[in-house]
Amino acid sequence: MNRIRDLYRDKTIIIIGNASSLIGKGKGRIIESYDIIVRLNKGWPKYPEDLGIRTDAWSFSCSCLCDKFCHELADTPIKLFLNPRLYSPNIPKDFIQNDMESYREFIKQLGYRRPSTGCITIDFFSRHIPYKSLSIIGFDFFKSGTWYGGKGPHQGGLEEAYIRKIPEIEIL
Repeated sequence: MNRIRDLYRDKTIIIIGNASSLIGKGKGRIIESYDIIVRLNKGWPKYPEDLGIRTDAWSFSCSCLCDKFCHELADTPIKLFLNPRLYSPNIPKDFIQNDMESYREFIKQLGYRRPSTGCITIDFFSRHIPYKSLSIIGFDFFKSGTWYGGKGPHQGGLEEAYIRKIPEIEIL
């Protein structure tokens, strides 16, 4: 955990959600202007003009995705597995993991037990990283689904309310 704190201290960070509403918006240059770009699950930068291309960190909360895509992440400097409830011994040692105590506190504050990877990642960064600024883009809280076709069992309304209570986050 100290490694990511030291690397990301005083940096501008953007977490890119996978909402399909981001496609066609031409936000790639804005995304690329940040010091640190964090992507989630299957959110490969498939549309550079909309999603940018660089990836500084990748966040997973499902070990099956981690297992499936680990080989494609070899060049990604920081890899995160942030759902300790779904921990697997197959997760490589170089992945940074969330601690159970912080995760339980987050779940208690959120008010339900199945948060999305995006919500877990936003909470992790707001709780543990001494950033200069934290922005999020591509989060419409499941109103449009993901651009790669997933929806999941998540409660967008609760996640949106939780995230909007974090005063230092800029929602683009």
